[in-house]
Amino acid sequence: MQHRGLALKEIDGEPLENHATGYGVVEAAKAACEIAGLDMADSTAAIEGFGKVGTGVARYLNENGTRVVAISTLKGCLYNADGLDVEQLLLLKKEYGDDLVNQYPGAGLFESSKLIGLPVDILIPGARPYVIDKYNVDQVKAKVISSIANIPITEEAEDVLFQKDILTVPDFISNAGGITVALVDILGGTVENVFDALRKLLGPLTRDILVESLNKKINP
Repeated sequence: MQHRGLALKEIDGEPLENHATGYGVVEAAKAACEIAGLDMADSTAAIEGFGKVGTGVARYLNENGTRVVAISTLKGCLYNADGLDVEQLLLLKKEYGDDLVNQYPGAGLFESSKLIGLPVDILIPGARPYVIDKYNVDQVKAKVISSIANIPITEEAEDVLFQKDILTVPDFISNAGGITVALVDILGGTVENVFDALRKLLGPLTRDILVESLNKKINP
């Protein structure tokens, strides 16, 4: 079977793969929020790494009514408890890249590392492996973690988060948007099929794993 170039299709000037991965992260977060008793439309989120997928996550969190209060790049962390203007962030990202944090008005600018400990409901690690470890895990205030990055949490930190009743979606589920695009492409599907597959797969998978984790009293 051959790829048909589905991943190269664009939505609002961005590759479908970026949208799909961001959408999947949000779908996984939505399912975790249901288990945690959080209403996404009345929740706050912080996104570590405002890159190709981070922008997609912000877009779909915003569509779900979630207040994106913090984002980070290599240049720093923007934070406004009242929420950041996602549309403005997307425009500034296209113009300034990582330096958008120095161009956005009306928000505090901190070191990127500060994002992990901000008072938010949903934390999206998206920049590097093992960003949450034994040294900073006690700073985490979020109730749900749904990641873009691969292995963003050390095993030791995972155990601590589980004991603190913080739900962490396994990264190979939350960031499965890219592989979903590839599979739908091989099967000859469409853009609509990609989003439909993510809705039907990632939410139920997340719920099943987190419920089983809680029942068995082992971290996900």
